[in-house]
Amino acid sequence: MDEVQLADRAFQHRNNFLTKDGKIKMLTINIHKKDYRDKFIKNLKISNPNWNIEHKNFIIENYKNSPFFDEIMPFVEGVFDLKTNFLIDILEQSFLCSLKLFDIETEVIKMSDMNYDNTKHKSELILELVKKSGDKTYLSGIGAKDYLNVTDFETNGIDIIYQDFSHPQYHQNNKSDFIAGLSCLDMLFNEGIQNSKQIFKNI
Repeated sequence: MDEVQLADRAFQHRNNFLTKDGKIKMLTINIHKKDYRDKFIKNLKISNPNWNIEHKNFIIENYKNSPFFDEIMPFVEGVFDLKTNFLIDILEQSFLCSLKLFDIETEVIKMSDMNYDNTKHKSELILELVKKSGDKTYLSGIGAKDYLNVTDFETNGIDIIYQDFSHPQYHQNNKSDFIAGLSCLDMLFNEGIQNSKQIFKNI
């Protein structure tokens, strides 16, 4: 959703990784904060021009001894090598890279490419987007139960399915006790593409 605001506590521009000694490290792409709450994600500019060098060096230093580093790193480098000042370009590139690695063929439609009523918010906005996409089912995060108007969805013939996510466990080269909630790259570096796809599909 490129025409929504950045959520400070979400993982839109940051994610957790493991250091080589098994500690959690959050990597963040910092943005210019002036009036950022009033801007769409697609208009946010990156404030640290060296973020890609710093993040890439961290990945190399802390995952170079992972079993599938050589298989995964060429995909990751494409994200780091992208020349742009806008956060949305990095988010889109990393998202598309993840879809490719996990062999997910779901069609991706940008909000900015849709003709929708941009005066709507929250539940009404989501319903509007689902209707415009032509779908009859909306897969929602569990937190949206607090604000989704289920009756409106039902009236429009749209089912809501709440995601019941159970984090899969996998081998982590940097940790003996499994740590959940990391970037999908952690699993890819440790399990490789084929095993990771199977783990993902079994969730």
